[in-house]
Amino acid sequence: WSSVNSTTSGLARRSARSSIVDAMELTNREEDLINYKFTFLLAVVSLLGPLYAFAIGSVKPVLFPFIMSVISFLLSMLTLVFNEQDKYRVYLRTALVVALGTAMPAFYTGVGPVVRSQNFALNDEALLRIDDFFLGSFFPNGQLALAIDQSVFIGPTTFIGRLVTEVLQLSYVSYYIWGYLLLLRFLGLYLWSHWKSDQRNRKDWRLVKMFLCAWLGTCILNFTINLVVPALSPRLYIADRFENPLDGFGLAALFRKAVYVAGEGSYGTFPSAHTSISWVTGLVAIKFFPNFGKTTLLAAVLITIATVFLRYHYVIDLVGAIPLVMFGMIYGGYVPLSEVESCVVSLFYAVWSFPSFIISRLVSYFPMSISNTEISYALSSFHLKQKRLSCTV
Repeated sequence: WSSVNSTTSGLARRSARSSIVDAMELTNREEDLINYKFTFLLAVVSLLGPLYAFAIGSVKPVLFPFIMSVISFLLSMLTLVFNEQDKYRVYLRTALVVALGTAMPAFYTGVGPVVRSQNFALNDEALLRIDDFFLGSFFPNGQLALAIDQSVFIGPTTFIGRLVTEVLQLSYVSYYIWGYLLLLRFLGLYLWSHWKSDQRNRKDWRLVKMFLCAWLGTCILNFTINLVVPALSPRLYIADRFENPLDGFGLAALFRKAVYVAGEGSYGTFPSAHTSISWVTGLVAIKFFPNFGKTTLLAAVLITIATVFLRYHYVIDLVGAIPLVMFGMIYGGYVPLSEVESCVVSLFYAVWSFPSFIISRLVSYFPMSISNTEISYALSSFHLKQKRLSCTV
């Protein structure tokens, strides 16, 4: 019985792993596209550190991202020397994944020095005005954090407020681990298949590339926008308007000090990298590891709330993160090209159909001198032209 149980458990593990690997079956075109995207990602990573140094005029302020760019470039070149199943190529790929994972915080540290060297104007006032325009009727200056600061029920000095602060602050800090945990799981699948000499080795490496394209690609795009739209964040720009500190029961205060030190001079407010990267990680995880994915998505929800509750971001920063989540899922290949094309065509047709909808709604207000037959003929001709154009698209 013990041998039967061990055999059954082994088959179950292999079946589970097969379902993970086969969860993303791609066409040859999409497979090639993933390779092109990953190659482009490696090129961007290799160039970003030197570009930071060039913008500043010195390597010293951006030494960390510069070193990671050089290491990533060298490792990506060395992996081409060996065959697919060669153990040295597997070792080099593992080192490359570690380097790319380390490059993410490295590029984050490079945003601040570049912004300061170029004397970019800060955009906090513009972001605050946008929040005020849309949410000013609900919260002071459109800031949920200001309303919470003045609340007698969930304010920072109440028991509930302290408890919520502790939970959200821990969730906010956990942002740094979810993506790395998922990357390690994909890398573990790849190393396991190589150790077992499994024919799925190539597919497992594809899963690693796809996640790196989605996760790291979203990071790089987010940090690039931070360079173009630098801002301080509400906790600094309108710090004088907050009356109570967010200390929680004490642990939150320690984490907030660590966040202040790590994020000092980063200018990474719009869009919210915490929001975009957390949701990309959660959406990918739920597809391959449902139990882990549920936890990750719950963390993404808490992190999104924490960014505003804890005064780290404006509300518009969260809105700006939505296109980045979409970009990550598409660039990672998790949304098939056929679905993207179908969505674009459907959106185009919906926009193109809007005038006919307006016309049909106004028909009831037309003078009766226009016959119903003439109106029907005009609308049918318009619809026919729309269908022909949508088929062409």
